[in-house]
Amino acid sequence: MDKILIVARTEFGNAVRTKAFLVSLLMLPILYSAMIFMQIFANRSDTVPRPFAVIDRTGKLFPAIKKAAEERNKSLVTPEGKPTASAFYPTEVKDGDQPPDATVLALSEKVRAKELFAFVEIPADAIEARAGAPIVLKYYSESPNYRELHGWLEGVVSPIARSQRYKAANVDPNLAARIDRFLITENLGLASRGSAPSQVATTPGTSPPPNSGSIVAAKKIDPVRSIFMPMGLAMIVYLITMTTAPQLVGTVIEEKMSRISEMLLGSISTFEMMMGKLLGNVSVAMLTTTLYLAASYAGATRFGYADALTPGLIATLVLFIGLAILLFGSLYMAVGSACSELKDAQTMMMPIMMLAILPMGLLAPVLTNPSSTVSVVASLIPPATPILMTLRIAMSPAPPAWQVILSIVLTTTTAVACVWASGKIFRTGLLMHGKAPTFRELARWVLAR
Repeated sequence: MDKILIVARTEFGNAVRTKAFLVSLLMLPILYSAMIFMQIFANRSDTVPRPFAVIDRTGKLFPAIKKAAEERNKSLVTPEGKPTASAFYPTEVKDGDQPPDATVLALSEKVRAKELFAFVEIPADAIEARAGAPIVLKYYSESPNYRELHGWLEGVVSPIARSQRYKAANVDPNLAARIDRFLITENLGLASRGSAPSQVATTPGTSPPPNSGSIVAAKKIDPVRSIFMPMGLAMIVYLITMTTAPQLVGTVIEEKMSRISEMLLGSISTFEMMMGKLLGNVSVAMLTTTLYLAASYAGATRFGYADALTPGLIATLVLFIGLAILLFGSLYMAVGSACSELKDAQTMMMPIMMLAILPMGLLAPVLTNPSSTVSVVASLIPPATPILMTLRIAMSPAPPAWQVILSIVLTTTTAVACVWASGKIFRTGLLMHGKAPTFRELARWVLAR
């Protein structure tokens, strides 16, 4: 054990004393902060006017649409007269003597010529009160991914057309508005019983009945706690693993080519050497995790979510990051042990990278239903366990204790087995130079006595 700790301490010191470590430590949060800032800035800086045409075949909706657009445009101007978003400027277009298809073609040409941004076609039956298929509002644009104008038109034209249908049916629009109140769903947790006694009538001299605590009303579900916090913790596991473990490939290849490892193996076994390197790498990951968690806790405190980062959740995060580094680090070390050049290692690293990326494709299904069979089974498979089990533990309902314990046991066992296999590959690969081995040859090295 002492030899393992000596190797680990050396690896940790060599890693944290380099400028590359400091740069990587700072660049990741700076990069993601810059990406968020650029998205916010891009959305706020888009103040280009959006002129659009309206083919109102009902002959009654355009005035209300124009009025709604004018009110929207006024609300987007600051007291200093600066726009905060794109203004919408509608223009009514009629068919005249030409067929409807010709009108659509003419407006399409104007959109291509940048005279218009888009145009919308309102069918004549939009204000008719009758049963049947939904009324289709046709929106034409050369920029289909711009949803702002499209969404605004859907939200404006529908109530205006409904009001016209009420008038046609001699129904008071004000009365209809009171009748047509929308029902919305409020996402709540579960009610519980508090520890304080409730006002339950009891006979003098007798104790209150069991379970007589005051009822605590269910609280509204906060998306930050139920979605963004679990996703953020899972992403921390993924990012730290992907930025820390692959570095072991270059370290092993460098030592292999410089013959340093041959001298070390005269004093320690390959397993001790591999485990020492991995523990040193885990220590670097823990330092990075500590700094990131401190920054995350400061941000959570600033916005009132500090209580969401419980000590148990933080301990779980640290544990699974350590297991992820042991698991993937040993696989990357096996690749470095088998290769003599970095270009050969890059090809063999691809399957390992896929093992780390695949769990990211299951984040949405697990987030939607953390107790499903797919979620449970996937979170117990070691390559995916660190990410998916961290996600499940941060969610409600949390997984049963036996699933958490089983996931830790399976991941630890797999990691130790990978370290052992990595040592076997290193022992053989140390003497191999030239052509990179195939995966079949690697398997034969592991099974060799």
